[in-house]
Amino acid sequence: MPSFPTHLTRLLQGLFTLLLTLFGLLLVTFSLSALSPVDRVLQIVGDHASQSTYD
Repeated sequence: MPSFPTHLTRLLQGLFTLLLTLFGLLLVTFSLSALSPVDRVLQIVGDHASQSTYD
């Protein structure tokens, strides 16, 4: 039967892996949105927004 510190070590390794994976996904998502050629304001307000809203 494994001792408590072994369980704690595996739990911490799992949490570290989870956090690293989430950070990687966040980085990829942000990079793709930052590098996309789409106008961000137009993407937020939509195609049918008035010119004053766009400005």
